Amino acid sequence: MDVMDFVIVMYVVATVFALCMTYREQRRRGQITPVFTLIGYCLCLVWPLVVAVMALGQYAGFFTDEPTRPVPRRDLVKKGT
Repeated sequence: MDVMDFVIVMYVVATVFALCMTYREQRRRGQITPVFTLIGYCLCLVWPLVVAVMALGQYAGFFTDEPTRPVPRRDLVKKGT
């Protein structure tokens, strides 16, 4: 199994779990409206992708304040005499 296959399987599992939980919650509360059902199901499809992008961005270092290359500090640079 390739890494991408594993990622796709985990996405499908997370999405199916979220869809099932959304459906059960709507049935339990009796709040079945077409608009909220559609919104809930669309969000169930999108949020695993957002989590994956945020995790990969964090791993790659996109969300840090530090520069990618070290910048020499002026107080550490030797002055010529």
